[in-house]
Amino acid sequence: AFGPLLAALLGAGAAVAGRRLAAARDGRSDAALGIQPGGAAGSGRLLHWVSAGLTSFARGFHDAPKITAVLLAVPALSAATGAAGVALAMAAGGWLLGRGVTRRVSTELAACRPEEGCGANLVTSALVLAASPLGLPVSTTHVSCGAVAGAGLVAERFDRRLFGGFVLAWLVTLPLGAGAAAAARLLV
Repeated sequence: AFGPLLAALLGAGAAVAGRRLAAARDGRSDAALGIQPGGAAGSGRLLHWVSAGLTSFARGFHDAPKITAVLLAVPALSAATGAAGVALAMAAGGWLLGRGVTRRVSTELAACRPEEGCGANLVTSALVLAASPLGLPVSTTHVSCGAVAGAGLVAERFDRRLFGGFVLAWLVTLPLGAGAAAAARLLV
């Protein structure tokens, strides 16, 4: 009964902590991030950060078990070790290499305002969290891109060509991944 509430609280906490870490890393204050205590714009931006934290929680909740399951094929790893390794790898990958994807989706695909980004994050979180208990292997990135594209389409700030490139990449990588894994298995 408390699962969704706990998820929202953890996501909110992660968003606030992430916002502070990002600001400190980049040498920016809350004001430079557009977050003003008590202001309407600040409230919208803060809600956007909270929704981003919820999306991050949904991604970890949904994607980490899939990756951990693959690692459990290694007899020397326990579930806890695999989960810790996956969490560390996801955090490091997002921190070190995630900016390119983030920029392309959040500003190039559709230049979302904070309220539009917040809506896209909430839709992404809801769909990914709903898919998890059903065992549906949805991609958080695909859901997020679709949500951002929808927000941008309604606001008439949507790059159809870039979205088409994303869809092509998704269509190509599924059979390519299957073929490469089959070839790797034959070699091993």
